[in-house]
Amino acid sequence: MNKRTPILAGNWKMNLSLAQALDLARAVDASWTKRDDREVWVFPPALYAVPVAQALANGPVRVGVQNIFVGPAGKQAGGEDNLTAVVCD
Repeated sequence: MNKRTPILAGNWKMNLSLAQALDLARAVDASWTKRDDREVWVFPPALYAVPVAQALANGPVRVGVQNIFVGPAGKQAGGEDNLTAVVCD
């Protein structure tokens, strides 16, 4: 059986401006040293996912997207379609 890697993750919904979201993500990234026994992820609001992912591209913290809707692309309430998340990959 493969050992699963523990993940430490945090999100902050729509509580911050873009500048504040970038500051928070950079602070988490700066305080984390990459380790093989766990991963750290941040999940900014989808609106900020691309700039946060770009800001953390060379650091140890990974970026995800909140509220992904896995159905067909198009209009839905309360989530982003999975094509939106691909730009962060």
